[in-house]
Amino acid sequence: MTWKTNPQKGHLKGFVFDGTLPVDGAVVTLSGPETRSVRSDATGFYGFVDLAPGTYTVTATYGSVNGSANVSVSTGNVRDEALNLSSGGGPSVVIVDNSDAGFSASGNWSVATWASDKYGANYSYRDTASVSDAAIFTAHLPSAGTYNVYAWWAAAGNRATAAPYFVDHAEGSQVVNVDQTTNGGKWNLLGSFYMNAGSNTVRLSCWTSSGEVVIADAIKWEKQ
Repeated sequence: MTWKTNPQKGHLKGFVFDGTLPVDGAVVTLSGPETRSVRSDATGFYGFVDLAPGTYTVTATYGSVNGSANVSVSTGNVRDEALNLSSGGGPSVVIVDNSDAGFSASGNWSVATWASDKYGANYSYRDTASVSDAAIFTAHLPSAGTYNVYAWWAAAGNRATAAPYFVDHAEGSQVVNVDQTTNGGKWNLLGSFYMNAGSNTVRLSCWTSSGEVVIADAIKWEKQ
């Protein structure tokens, strides 16, 4: 079956919440390489199958409130994205994956796919070294405010035990050291920061203990 052995499409699924409660009947629209619309069911679930690979904006609307996110759909993979309704304009959640246009890194960074707890289709990695050679995640936030900033990585025993994330915000920059040998395959909170509208960055440095590997996979900004 070619859809298994040689996939050409990707898929997107998730749940719509109002706080912690699932939303039944929210209109979930998808824009990007394809445009589609569905309604969430009684559990808040929504899904889109057989999507052309690329970057999409997925938006849930219920009455006068909405929540949206920018997502990357890749060939042969199922993207899982929760949407939380808010009264603010524009996306309340912005995610930048290492395969998105908002990610940049030098040629010293490599790409791998083997880890099962990765975000999306792959992740970037680099051996640690005493040099300034950061992987950079850039988000375009629609409005100023306080955002929870999260990092996702693929964990393993050779990862950095103090991987330094530099979170750039309205008042400067905050370094947050995380242990990438544990807590892989999920969103890990780096902290809450006031962000200006427009371009905002998180930089993952390779300058930490020698003989380890730093993983640049995905960053999420979620407005409070």
